[in-house]
Amino acid sequence: MNIEQVRSLAAVVDEGTVEGGAFVLGITPSAMSQRIRTLESRLGQVLIRRANPVTVTEAGEAVLKYAREIELLESETMDRLHSLTVGADSASSAEDPSKPAPTILRIGVNADSMSTWFRPVFAEVADWDDIVIRIEVVDQDKALPLLTSGEVLGTVTSESRSGYGTRAEKLGTMRYVAVATTGLVERFGARPAPSGPRRHLGAEVDLGSMPMVKFGRDDDLQLDFLARAGVAATPPVSVVPSS
Repeated sequence: MNIEQVRSLAAVVDEGTVEGGAFVLGITPSAMSQRIRTLESRLGQVLIRRANPVTVTEAGEAVLKYAREIELLESETMDRLHSLTVGADSASSAEDPSKPAPTILRIGVNADSMSTWFRPVFAEVADWDDIVIRIEVVDQDKALPLLTSGEVLGTVTSESRSGYGTRAEKLGTMRYVAVATTGLVERFGARPAPSGPRRHLGAEVDLGSMPMVKFGRDDDLQLDFLARAGVAATPPVSVVPSS
Protein backbone atom coordinates (compact mmCIF):
# COMPACT_ATOMS: atom_id res chain seq x y z
CA MET A 1 0.00 0.00 0.00
CA ASN A 2 1.16 3.50 -0.85
CA ILE A 3 2.00 5.19 2.44
CA GLU A 4 0.69 8.61 1.32
CA GLN A 5 -2.64 7.06 0.40
CA VAL A 6 -2.83 5.29 3.74
CA ARG A 7 -1.93 8.51 5.57
CA SER A 8 -4.67 10.29 3.62
CA LEU A 9 -7.25 7.77 4.79
CA ALA A 10 -6.25 8.33 8.42
CA ALA A 11 -6.40 12.12 8.01
CA VAL A 12 -9.91 11.99 6.55
CA VAL A 13 -11.11 9.80 9.40
CA ASP A 14 -9.43 12.00 12.03
CA GLU A 15 -10.92 15.22 10.64
CA GLY A 16 -14.29 13.76 9.68
CA THR A 17 -14.30 15.25 6.17
CA VAL A 18 -12.26 15.03 2.99
CA GLU A 19 -11.75 18.79 3.09
CA GLY A 20 -10.47 18.72 6.68
CA GLY A 21 -8.07 15.88 5.95
CA ALA A 22 -6.80 17.68 2.86
CA PHE A 23 -6.16 20.85 4.87
CA VAL A 24 -4.12 18.93 7.47
CA LEU A 25 -1.95 17.30 4.79
CA GLY A 26 -1.63 20.49 2.75
CA ILE A 27 -3.22 19.13 -0.44
CA THR A 28 -6.41 19.90 -2.34
CA PRO A 29 -9.67 18.05 -1.56
CA SER A 30 -9.71 16.64 -5.10
CA ALA A 31 -6.20 15.24 -4.63
CA MET A 32 -7.27 13.76 -1.30
CA SER A 33 -10.31 12.09 -2.90
CA GLN A 34 -8.14 10.74 -5.69
CA ARG A 35 -5.68 9.20 -3.22
CA ILE A 36 -8.45 7.37 -1.37
CA ARG A 37 -10.18 6.21 -4.57
CA THR A 38 -6.85 4.89 -5.86
CA LEU A 39 -6.25 3.02 -2.59
CA GLU A 40 -9.76 1.55 -2.69
CA SER A 41 -9.25 0.51 -6.31
CA ARG A 42 -5.90 -1.10 -5.53
CA LEU A 43 -7.34 -3.07 -2.60
CA GLY A 44 -10.66 -3.83 -4.27
CA GLN A 45 -12.52 -2.65 -1.15
CA VAL A 46 -14.64 0.32 -0.13
CA LEU A 47 -12.74 1.83 2.81
CA ILE A 48 -14.82 4.82 3.92
CA ARG A 49 -18.47 5.79 4.14
CA ARG A 50 -18.73 9.20 2.55
CA ALA A 51 -21.06 10.71 5.13
CA ASN A 52 -20.67 13.55 7.61
CA PRO A 53 -18.56 12.70 9.49
CA VAL A 54 -16.64 10.21 7.39
CA THR A 55 -16.53 6.71 8.91
CA VAL A 56 -14.62 3.58 7.93
CA THR A 57 -15.99 0.29 6.70
CA GLU A 58 -14.78 -3.03 8.12
CA ALA A 59 -12.06 -3.09 5.48
CA GLY A 60 -11.25 0.52 6.29
CA GLU A 61 -10.78 -0.39 9.96
CA ALA A 62 -8.01 -2.81 9.00
CA VAL A 63 -6.24 -0.16 6.90
CA LEU A 64 -6.72 2.48 9.61
CA LYS A 65 -5.09 0.19 12.17
CA TYR A 66 -2.18 -0.25 9.78
CA ALA A 67 -1.97 3.53 9.37
CA ARG A 68 -1.75 4.08 13.14
CA GLU A 69 1.00 1.48 13.48
CA ILE A 70 2.96 3.02 10.61
CA GLU A 71 2.53 6.46 12.18
CA LEU A 72 3.99 5.22 15.46
CA LEU A 73 6.84 3.33 13.80
CA GLU A 74 7.73 6.40 11.76
CA SER A 75 7.85 8.56 14.90
CA GLU A 76 10.04 6.04 16.71
CA THR A 77 12.40 5.80 13.74
CA MET A 78 12.69 9.57 13.44
CA ASP A 79 13.42 9.82 17.17
CA ARG A 80 16.15 7.22 16.77
CA LEU A 81 17.70 9.00 13.80
CA HIS A 82 17.54 12.32 15.61
CA SER A 83 19.37 10.90 18.63
CA LEU A 84 22.14 9.65 16.33
CA THR A 85 22.66 13.00 14.59
CA VAL A 86 22.10 15.50 17.39
CA GLY A 87 24.59 15.67 20.24
CA ALA A 88 24.11 16.74 23.81
CA ASP A 89 25.17 20.30 22.95
CA SER A 90 22.57 20.75 20.21
CA ALA A 91 20.38 23.81 20.16
CA SER A 92 16.97 23.69 21.75
CA SER A 93 14.19 21.94 19.85
CA ALA A 94 12.73 25.34 18.90
CA GLU A 95 15.98 26.16 17.05
CA ASP A 96 16.72 22.68 15.76
CA PRO A 97 15.23 22.15 12.28
CA SER A 98 16.04 18.44 12.39
CA LYS A 99 13.91 17.87 15.48
CA PRO A 100 11.23 15.34 14.47
CA ALA A 101 7.54 15.99 14.95
CA PRO A 102 6.12 14.72 18.24
CA THR A 103 4.80 11.18 18.42
CA ILE A 104 0.99 11.11 18.62
CA LEU A 105 -0.44 8.74 21.22
CA ARG A 106 -4.18 8.17 20.82
CA ILE A 107 -5.76 6.94 24.05
CA GLY A 108 -9.29 5.94 24.99
CA VAL A 109 -10.34 6.97 28.52
CA ASN A 110 -13.71 6.74 30.21
CA ALA A 111 -15.13 9.97 31.60
CA ASP A 112 -15.04 8.87 35.25
CA SER A 113 -11.33 8.12 34.99
CA MET A 114 -10.77 11.47 33.27
CA SER A 115 -12.27 13.34 36.23
CA THR A 116 -10.50 11.28 38.93
CA TRP A 117 -7.32 9.20 38.85
CA PHE A 118 -6.28 9.99 35.25
CA ARG A 119 -5.87 13.72 35.82
CA PRO A 120 -2.26 13.56 37.14
CA VAL A 121 -1.28 11.92 33.85
CA PHE A 122 -1.61 15.31 32.14
CA ALA A 123 1.00 16.83 34.45
CA GLU A 124 3.42 14.06 33.50
CA VAL A 125 2.67 14.32 29.77
CA ALA A 126 3.42 18.06 29.94
CA ASP A 127 7.09 17.13 30.50
CA TRP A 128 7.25 14.91 27.40
CA ASP A 129 8.74 17.10 24.68
CA ASP A 130 8.49 14.37 22.04
CA ILE A 131 4.92 13.19 22.76
CA VAL A 132 1.46 14.64 22.23
CA ILE A 133 -1.75 12.86 23.18
CA ARG A 134 -5.21 12.58 21.67
CA ILE A 135 -7.87 11.54 24.18
CA GLU A 136 -11.03 9.77 23.01
CA VAL A 137 -13.68 9.74 25.74
CA VAL A 138 -15.44 6.37 25.62
CA ASP A 139 -17.46 4.22 28.02
CA GLN A 140 -15.28 1.61 29.70
CA ASP A 141 -17.56 -1.20 28.49
CA LYS A 142 -17.40 0.00 24.86
CA ALA A 143 -13.71 0.89 24.64
CA LEU A 144 -12.12 -2.29 23.29
CA PRO A 145 -13.45 -1.93 19.70
CA LEU A 146 -11.58 1.40 19.43
CA LEU A 147 -8.35 -0.48 20.11
CA THR A 148 -9.01 -3.37 17.73
CA SER A 149 -10.08 -0.97 14.96
CA GLY A 150 -6.89 1.08 15.32
CA GLU A 151 -8.60 4.32 16.35
CA VAL A 152 -6.52 4.35 19.56
CA LEU A 153 -3.21 2.75 20.57
CA GLY A 154 -4.32 2.08 24.13
CA THR A 155 -7.51 2.39 26.17
CA VAL A 156 -8.94 2.14 29.66
CA THR A 157 -11.48 -0.68 29.56
CA SER A 158 -13.43 -2.94 31.88
CA GLU A 159 -12.47 -5.92 29.70
CA SER A 160 -9.78 -8.20 31.07
CA ARG A 161 -9.19 -9.93 27.74
CA SER A 162 -6.86 -8.58 25.10
CA GLY A 163 -7.48 -8.46 21.38
CA TYR A 164 -5.14 -9.53 18.59
CA GLY A 165 -1.77 -7.81 18.90
CA THR A 166 -2.62 -6.16 22.22
CA ARG A 167 -1.92 -6.78 25.91
CA ALA A 168 -4.31 -6.28 28.83
CA GLU A 169 -2.83 -4.98 32.09
CA LYS A 170 -4.82 -4.46 35.28
CA LEU A 171 -4.76 -0.82 36.40
CA GLY A 172 -6.89 -1.11 39.52
CA THR A 173 -10.50 -1.01 40.63
CA MET A 174 -13.14 1.70 40.42
CA ARG A 175 -16.05 1.19 42.80
CA TYR A 176 -19.43 2.69 41.96
CA VAL A 177 -22.03 3.32 44.66
CA ALA A 178 -25.65 4.33 44.00
CA VAL A 179 -26.58 7.48 45.92
CA ALA A 180 -29.59 9.79 46.21
CA THR A 181 -30.40 13.04 47.97
CA THR A 182 -32.27 12.89 51.26
CA GLY A 183 -35.21 14.62 49.61
CA LEU A 184 -35.55 11.92 46.95
CA VAL A 185 -35.33 9.15 49.53
CA GLU A 186 -38.09 10.79 51.56
CA ARG A 187 -40.31 11.27 48.49
CA PHE A 188 -39.96 7.69 47.26
CA GLY A 189 -40.10 5.81 50.55
CA ALA A 190 -38.01 5.64 53.71
CA ARG A 191 -38.39 2.20 55.28
CA PRO A 192 -35.15 0.61 56.60
CA ALA A 193 -33.44 -1.70 54.10
CA PRO A 194 -31.69 -4.58 55.94
CA SER A 195 -29.84 -6.03 52.93
CA GLY A 196 -29.45 -6.11 49.17
CA PRO A 197 -28.36 -3.44 46.67
CA ARG A 198 -30.93 -0.97 48.00
CA ARG A 199 -29.07 -0.68 51.31
CA HIS A 200 -26.62 1.69 49.56
CA LEU A 201 -29.37 4.29 49.58
CA GLY A 202 -29.93 3.81 53.28
CA ALA A 203 -33.64 3.13 52.82
CA GLU A 204 -36.14 0.93 51.04
CA VAL A 205 -37.15 3.12 48.11
CA ASP A 206 -39.21 2.85 44.95
CA LEU A 207 -36.29 2.60 42.54
CA GLY A 208 -38.63 2.05 39.60
CA SER A 209 -40.03 5.58 40.04
CA MET A 210 -37.11 7.55 41.48
CA PRO A 211 -35.51 9.79 38.80
CA MET A 212 -32.11 8.63 37.61
CA VAL A 213 -29.14 10.35 35.95
CA LYS A 214 -27.05 8.75 33.18
CA PHE A 215 -23.80 10.06 31.71
CA GLY A 216 -24.67 9.10 28.12
CA ARG A 217 -26.33 6.52 25.94
CA ASP A 218 -23.61 3.93 26.63
CA ASP A 219 -23.81 4.35 30.42
CA ASP A 220 -25.48 1.17 31.73
CA LEU A 221 -24.19 1.21 35.32
CA GLN A 222 -27.46 2.48 36.77
CA LEU A 223 -29.56 0.03 34.80
CA ASP A 224 -27.29 -2.82 35.92
CA PHE A 225 -27.80 -1.66 39.52
CA LEU A 226 -31.59 -1.70 39.10
CA ALA A 227 -31.44 -5.18 37.57
CA ARG A 228 -29.45 -6.50 40.55
CA ALA A 229 -32.04 -4.92 42.85
CA GLY A 230 -34.81 -6.81 41.03
CA VAL A 231 -36.36 -3.66 39.55
CA ALA A 232 -38.04 -4.27 36.18
CA ALA A 233 -39.48 -0.78 35.66
CA THR A 234 -37.47 1.96 33.96
CA PRO A 235 -37.47 5.21 35.97
CA PRO A 236 -37.42 8.72 34.48
CA VAL A 237 -33.90 9.24 33.13
CA SER A 238 -31.97 12.49 32.69
CA VAL A 239 -28.80 12.48 30.58
CA VAL A 240 -25.99 14.73 31.85
CA PRO A 241 -22.75 14.18 29.86
CA SER A 242 -20.42 15.46 32.55
CA SER A 243 -19.30 14.29 35.95
